[in-house]
Amino acid sequence: MPSKSSNKFFREIRMCKKKLINKSGFTLIEIMIVLVIISLLVAIAMPSYSRYVMRSRRVEARDMLQSAAQRLHAAHSANLTYVVAGQTLADWGLDGNKYYEIKYSDDKGAPTANTFILEAKARGGQEADKCKTFTLDQSGVKKANGEGARARISLECWRE
Repeated sequence: MPSKSSNKFFREIRMCKKKLINKSGFTLIEIMIVLVIISLLVAIAMPSYSRYVMRSRRVEARDMLQSAAQRLHAAHSANLTYVVAGQTLADWGLDGNKYYEIKYSDDKGAPTANTFILEAKARGGQEADKCKTFTLDQSGVKKANGEGARARISLECWRE
């Protein structure tokens, strides 16, 4: 015959099992608190992430402008003219991407013998960025948004 202490022990084990079975899962309040915390983290992180993405796209556009300028300077060194017969920015793979269009900004839309002005103009989702256009000329003068080279916006956009 089992002793009283062993019966008591087994009874307590059964009670613990019932408590564990009844306590499984999360309460609605606990789930709501977790959702609020996640929402706050997302609200803080998303603007920062968006600025980072736009800034990285700017860098890519500036790199394309500088690559095109290097090609034009190489052509000028070899031929004493910036006019490259039969070659366009698209031929060099430097006509832009999904976020910036790269083109010549001169009145004629092409370089002359002694000058060129390249322009990167934002498009698509990048149009919301503060740096909508970049220009670079044969002298290395860098401008942004049509402002002068020493304007605050030009300095900020080319520095970042």
